[in-house]
Amino acid sequence: MIKIKYKKAQIAGQVFIYILALIIFSAVLIYGYKAVKTFGEQSEGLIITQLTNEIKTQVGKIESQYGSVEKLQLEIPERFEKVCFVDTRDKCISFSQITSSDSNRIENIHSEYPLIYDAWKDCTGENMFLMKGVSAEGYNIGSLQVQNGFFCVDVAIPKTVLRLRGTGEYAEISAW
Repeated sequence: MIKIKYKKAQIAGQVFIYILALIIFSAVLIYGYKAVKTFGEQSEGLIITQLTNEIKTQVGKIESQYGSVEKLQLEIPERFEKVCFVDTRDKCISFSQITSSDSNRIENIHSEYPLIYDAWKDCTGENMFLMKGVSAEGYNIGSLQVQNGFFCVDVAIPKTVLRLRGTGEYAEISAW
């Protein structure tokens, strides 16, 4: 039987190879995790872009068709809890023009949805908001008329169903 004698440098070299392999494996694992996370974020952004484009198209199509009614089915990402719509036809209403009944409604919006209130007050033109808790992402989806100026609907999985009605000048949106 042949005995192999290891020199001290060979044992130290094996440890170095194991450490190097562990570092490379960790780097690949971290890079893979970050790549998958980034891909997921980009795909959600794409879904939201498709959603807003779909709504803009439907609003633009029906707004000039007086009396036409269409069922709008939206696939909203699961991370959102509500979708809210604001009537922005009368952009930048001065607060002196607000009636007492409107004042109560606006105060309710201010207390329940402060980010939506701020967007309306600052005349951003955003009229659709995707809500998660108190945070909101706002989008401009065209000429909308909303009864009572504002409404929210809970996001339903797989699809949230809304009603669009053409008024000849605007699209009126409401719950189905």
